[in-house]
Amino acid sequence: MSFVESCKYLFLSIFKDISMDLCKLEEYPQFSRQVAELLYSEWSKEYRLFDNIHSIDELEQLIKTYKVFIARFQKEVIGVATISDSDWGVRPDLSPWLGNVCVKPAFRKIGVGQRLVQYVLRHVDTAIYLWTYSEDLVKFYENAGFRLLQYIDKHHHYQHIYVMYFKPRLN
Repeated sequence: MSFVESCKYLFLSIFKDISMDLCKLEEYPQFSRQVAELLYSEWSKEYRLFDNIHSIDELEQLIKTYKVFIARFQKEVIGVATISDSDWGVRPDLSPWLGNVCVKPAFRKIGVGQRLVQYVLRHVDTAIYLWTYSEDLVKFYENAGFRLLQYIDKHHHYQHIYVMYFKPRLN
């Protein structure tokens, strides 16, 4: 984390109620490059979610096929979440999927991710699914209203995967 990001984090951790915008990327397409850069920097190295994506340009094209939600602080994209029809082969019988939820490191642990996920969930009118390999993220998503649907032991290059679902309350 850079010095500037450390200062932002310190400031934001003291004043947790940051003034950020939550919106759909389709309303602000000029931020699509920032979204692709954030997703690429977070997922491409360690998690291999984008095995067939070899550049930020390719990822920017791929996200055009998703519903993308962003959290913005000033003119910077600080968080992303997507909804897609594909689950990358975990449970192809279920759809749609919440995925690619990530927050820039300088803005983590201050509620940005929870607020972003809650915003996405206000825009769904059907059950939505997700998968994660992290027990910590299971707790994060349970706090957002998701419930465990299935535990899959040894799936491809993951030791295990938790499949979760959220059903909105319809009025």
